[in-house]
Amino acid sequence: MDNIAKNIAKVKGLESALEERANLEKVITHVQDLTCSSLCLMHAIAHDVDCVGEEYDIIRIDDPLKRCFLAAEQNPFAQAILHTIPNLAAERGIYTISSLEKRFDRVYAECRKALDGWLTYFFTDPKPRYLNAAEFESAEGMSQTDLVVQAKYFMDKKCMAEAVRCLIQLDGTARSLAQDWIEKLDLCWRSVRLLSALGICQF
Repeated sequence: MDNIAKNIAKVKGLESALEERANLEKVITHVQDLTCSSLCLMHAIAHDVDCVGEEYDIIRIDDPLKRCFLAAEQNPFAQAILHTIPNLAAERGIYTISSLEKRFDRVYAECRKALDGWLTYFFTDPKPRYLNAAEFESAEGMSQTDLVVQAKYFMDKKCMAEAVRCLIQLDGTARSLAQDWIEKLDLCWRSVRLLSALGICQF
């Protein structure tokens, strides 16, 4: 009888181990699915993959988001992160980084024309005050034109955060012209940061 009881205990132990392994494999699969879904989406945003055919490229993220939600169905933390992605980004999509870089050229031109006039815009080439992002500590003493020119310089150097620092200090007509671009970039950045957080989620 003792042997039978021991054998039954061993069988139950094996069953438990197999069940735990199966559950672990499911968890690993969920993690892989979620990671792949979020990475694919972030890659699309960065590299203009499958863009909607418009003047400026937009990444539709509704389908990838659905896949992320399915992959994260057992993870409340990941679900919470996904739910904080702005509705506007989920519904309308996100302008890609390279698209926003191209779009900035139009913003720059419109701001310069509004501030300095057409002739000055076409026949002058103002220089930035700062040649290094680390030197730009404040906009004290800078005119509206200085800020726009400095933002253009930073954009050309791929320092988007510094360019935004310049633009948000504009006022009046120039700020109105730049506001839409600022909001679109902010929407993209917020969405990408939230998706990046999914990479550290544990099931």
